[in-house]
Amino acid sequence: MAVLRIPVMMLLHRRLDDRHGARLLIGLLAVASIGILALAIGPWIVLAVGGWTIRDIAREVLEPLSVAITNRHVESSVRATVISYRGKAEAVGEVMGGLLLGTLAQLTSVPWALMGSAVLHAVAALPFAASRVDAPSVASD
Repeated sequence: MAVLRIPVMMLLHRRLDDRHGARLLIGLLAVASIGILALAIGPWIVLAVGGWTIRDIAREVLEPLSVAITNRHVESSVRATVISYRGKAEAVGEVMGGLLLGTLAQLTSVPWALMGSAVLHAVAALPFAASRVDAPSVASD
C-alpha cells in the first residue's frame, strides 16, 4: 500500500499550506472512516478490499501530514517533545481503542467492531474541526 501513498502525497504536497492543513486531516479521517465502513458492511470481497485499501492509504498519509503540521505550528525549542508526546498519545489511543473494539467484537461481531472503528475515526476529526490550526503560523525556527 505504500506505493499507492506516493501519488496521494504528491497531490497533497501541492495543496498543503497553513490554511488547508486541518481540512486535509479532517478529509483524510473521513476517507478512512468511509473505507472502514465499506470493509464492515461490504457484501462483496471487492468492496471490502477496496475499503481496506482506501483506509490504509488514508492512514499512511495522515502520519507525515500531521507531523508536518506539528512542525509548522510548534516552536523549535519544544518541537521534539511535542512530536514525542503526540506519538505516545497515538500509541495509547491505539491500545485503548484496540481493547474497546476487541471487546465489542467479542460481544457482538467483527462488522460491528469495524463500524465502531469508523465512528472513532470520525470522532478523531472533531478536534481538528474545532481547532484554529488553520491560523497563520507563529513558530520560529
